[in-house]
Amino acid sequence: MAATVSKTGTPGPITDRIALGGTGGNATAVTFPRWAREISIRIFASDNETQSAGFVSSTGTDGAAIDSNGIRVELGVPYMLNPSPGGAAIVLYVSGDAANDVAHISVSA
Repeated sequence: MAATVSKTGTPGPITDRIALGGTGGNATAVTFPRWAREISIRIFASDNETQSAGFVSSTGTDGAAIDSNGIRVELGVPYMLNPSPGGAAIVLYVSGDAANDVAHISVSA
C-alpha cells in the first residue's frame, strides 16, 4: 500500500493519484521528496470525481488504522502543508473514509 511521489531529474511540480486501499480508515504511507515546499492532498471516491473525506497524519503504520492524532480532511477541502527546506524525505499517512478512496496529490518545489 505504501506509495512514493517522485520525479526524475530537476525538482518541479508533480501531480499524482494514489489508491488508499480497500478498507476505509486504514493508512497508506506516502513518501514525498525532501525538496517539496508545498503539498496538497484531496480525497476522492474511487471514481476520481466524487469528493470524499479522510485523515492525514505524520505518524502511523502503513495498512493499519489511521493514527488518532490525524488531521481531518473534510469533503472538498484540501490538506495543505508547507514543509521546511532540506532534511529527509517527508512521510505522511493518508486514509479515506470509504474503501478504495483515492488521494489526489500535488507537490511543488
